[in-house]
Amino acid sequence: MRETEYKEPTMDLAKIEDKLLWDFKLAEEFTNRKKGFAFVIDVYSKNPQLTLYKVGDMLSSTKFLPKQPPVEMMVRAVQEQGGSLDDNNLFDATDEVKSWIKENLM
Repeated sequence: MRETEYKEPTMDLAKIEDKLLWDFKLAEEFTNRKKGFAFVIDVYSKNPQLTLYKVGDMLSSTKFLPKQPPVEMMVRAVQEQGGSLDDNNLFDATDEVKSWIKENLM
């Protein structure tokens, strides 16, 4: 049996680039709701993960991104919003995180 090389899963964000909501704020999600995609930080079990947040008419869903920013950056983003790694919650992507996304994922 031949071994196959493992390839890290990828996500082609270019396919949805025109639907990205760069100015999305979780606090305003249900006021003047726009459909599309945003980036949010999902903290669960003290582990911050960058996720793609799909915003639909009546629902939202998250998908973890295979490539992640440095943990220190994610922790800083959560703390800047008054959160901590003890909070199982969603947080907005900060300008620093958005810059990282543009430089590393787009």
